[in-house]
Amino acid sequence: WADEPAARAELRRKAPEVMANCFQLIENEFLTGPWVLGDAYSVADSYLFTLTQWLPAHRLDATTYPRVQDHQNRMLARPAVRAALAAEEAV
Repeated sequence: WADEPAARAELRRKAPEVMANCFQLIENEFLTGPWVLGDAYSVADSYLFTLTQWLPAHRLDATTYPRVQDHQNRMLARPAVRAALAAEEAV
């Protein structure tokens, strides 16, 4: 996203704050049901799961966002998600 060392440093500094703000918005406004779109599972759930997996890289803890954490746990309970994660580890 940046070539200059100073710009990279700024990205590393700023990314956790931006991610935290985005996840707080997701927590407060978007996760009103068990899934991103309410009662219906959709591709948006897979995308949120992927983004949630990135939280530790930004020094953020998913447990800070209880609805997001519950969503992540529901995703991890899905056999297809477990199979995809196992396949990814095998590579």
